[in-house]
Amino acid sequence: MSFVQCFKMAWKSIGSSKSRTALTMLGIIIGVCAVIILVGVVQGTTNMVMDNFREMGTNLVQVSVTNPSATRKLTVEDMEDFMADNTDYCELYTPIVTGRGTVKYQTTNQPISVYGINEDYIAIQNMEFTEGRGMSGLDVERNMRVAMVEEGMVEDLFEGADPIGKDIRINGEVFQVIGVVKSSAAASLMGGGDMVYIPYTTAMKVFKIDNITSYAIQTFDDMQDIVTRNLQLAMYQKFRDEDAYMVISSEEMLDMVNTMMGTMTNVLAGVAAISLLVGGIGIMNIMLVSVTERTREIGIRKAIGAKRRSILSQFLIESVVVSCMGGIIGIILGIVLANVLANAMGLTASVSTGIILFSFFFSMGVGIFFGLYPANKASKLNPIEALRHE
Repeated sequence: MSFVQCFKMAWKSIGSSKSRTALTMLGIIIGVCAVIILVGVVQGTTNMVMDNFREMGTNLVQVSVTNPSATRKLTVEDMEDFMADNTDYCELYTPIVTGRGTVKYQTTNQPISVYGINEDYIAIQNMEFTEGRGMSGLDVERNMRVAMVEEGMVEDLFEGADPIGKDIRINGEVFQVIGVVKSSAAASLMGGGDMVYIPYTTAMKVFKIDNITSYAIQTFDDMQDIVTRNLQLAMYQKFRDEDAYMVISSEEMLDMVNTMMGTMTNVLAGVAAISLLVGGIGIMNIMLVSVTERTREIGIRKAIGAKRRSILSQFLIESVVVSCMGGIIGIILGIVLANVLANAMGLTASVSTGIILFSFFFSMGVGIFFGLYPANKASKLNPIEALRHE
């Protein structure tokens, strides 16, 4: 019997029990759909994070002091000295003081992230202003209580009114709004447009911080590695303990994020693939039932000359067709639902051709693997015993 004839008989058998076929495919559909959704959304998240890091600049080096104390302190003066010694490699720097708090305008309250920075941070992050001005060196030097707010806060906190010159309270302290900035990469990474920027000197007083533990340095092009090495050497000379500080470049951060998200993608895809295996077991169960129900049919076919190979091919093709149909439906549903879910999360789903092909061929492999045993069992039936089967 030719392959085409085996396929026609398998298709006829599938069509004769549509409800059973649909239920059999359900496990495969759910498994493939889950793989497509999880990988698509996670990959979309990865792309967004990577784009945000690139937007923040690929020529940044950050240094952080771990477990700061009286003897473990990195002062602004220390960073000024480092910048002076590395003028050929370093362009700008900023201390970074971070904190969480509540901003209040009139009767409206909103939780926020506060960034204490200097005037160079604006250039380092390529900030764009929709209204007002940026922070100046004088604001930092005089500990001025001025604030730049993310544009997302204008509608939420000020109900669309012009915020420039308005007084707001951050953790009970009064600040004057001097500028509105477009949502930055840093804001996206920290949860959206709910960030307020104030002078780091003022932030230290608001949050009662004695030691600044984090600094960011913008290097000239292709000087990131040199600055990283020089900064590591300077930190070791100061602390004499490699565990007292951490120096990391934006390239290293990109690699770390990429590795972490890749691992997460693989883990989630593996978890989703388990449901494909469960679907495969369902296929095997249904095919075994089908073999039992069609024992007499198999006996008749063997009695009139059907070879074992033909019986094996028919049942194996049935299993593969059911599995592949489930895979195709699962892929289509997965792509649609991945885009819907990603849009609801403010992301762009990334469903690659590779993951689509992987899902399809994996579902085909499941059909072959779990269909082989029932097909082999059917092909080995004794025709005389099969004809006696009721």
